[in-house]
Amino acid sequence: MFHVVRSRTFAALILRGSSFLLVIVLSGCGAFIAHAPSRAVSHHASATPAPKPTVVPVAVPTACAASIPKSYSDVFNVRTTYSSAPGGLRTSVLVPGCGPAVVSGDVVTVQYTEWLQNGSEFASSREAGHSPLVFQVGAGSVIAGLDEGVVGMRIGEIRRIVVPSTLAFGKSGSVGIPANESITFNIELLAIGKYRTA
Repeated sequence: MFHVVRSRTFAALILRGSSFLLVIVLSGCGAFIAHAPSRAVSHHASATPAPKPTVVPVAVPTACAASIPKSYSDVFNVRTTYSSAPGGLRTSVLVPGCGPAVVSGDVVTVQYTEWLQNGSEFASSREAGHSPLVFQVGAGSVIAGLDEGVVGMRIGEIRRIVVPSTLAFGKSGSVGIPANESITFNIELLAIGKYRTA
């Protein structure tokens, strides 16, 4: 269902529909980036283009912002208690956040580090020269486990998300991802935005 291209620099085309195309260029491969569906194209030369969406940041209360941790050390081996979802996704809040929670349809900006199940690091936005990931939750631009796993996160939160292969790349695997491989993420939520057309 998902097609991944691993490279040191890549572009992920995301978000379904005919209204817009969002291009995200990130350094460092994320195993969770998926291909975008085909963009609908109008064959009428006189058609009025659809308005481009604008991402409106969700405000974070000052007192809340002051409590957000300024630094964090990413490690694979963490002793923590997980919550499990029916589909096998497991999550754990390593550092609590505050303010509004992520809902489906939000545009989130996150730092990420991901590991294969043997503990080897696959990719990280925290590496020098790399950038945070921006995606719309529930749009199908990332693997299903990540779409599901970030829901409910709050600004500043760092969440451990263990994605089973059924919500990642399944029996086929992908470039650098073996078949039936679970993927572990540390996700730090930097910002939440909402789309509006202008």
